[in-house]
Amino acid sequence: MGVNGTQWSTDGNVEVLIAEQLSSRNRLFTALGAPTVQAVTPASATSGEQLVIAGRNLGRVNGDVARVMLGQYECLDVVVLGEASINCVVPQLEVDRVPDLAVVVH
Repeated sequence: MGVNGTQWSTDGNVEVLIAEQLSSRNRLFTALGAPTVQAVTPASATSGEQLVIAGRNLGRVNGDVARVMLGQYECLDVVVLGEASINCVVPQLEVDRVPDLAVVVH
């Protein structure tokens, strides 16, 4: 028996067509938009300090965030507090200031 196709939409409903039989609709996922960082506090930090990242679509649980990057450095102890907030700890840096921030969401 082969899978003929899968359909999904941004409302999270998934239907699978197998051997011309359509599955029931199931709410298996929630589509989030692209992550957007709106603010980082404090504005400057050193190794070991906690950052609070505020934005949109930052994930709902820890597993949603693959990593938080400060330039080439991966932020430590990442905790997703909801779609609008992430906490993490600045790693040991070889520079005097925190580099550009990137949030990578699965």
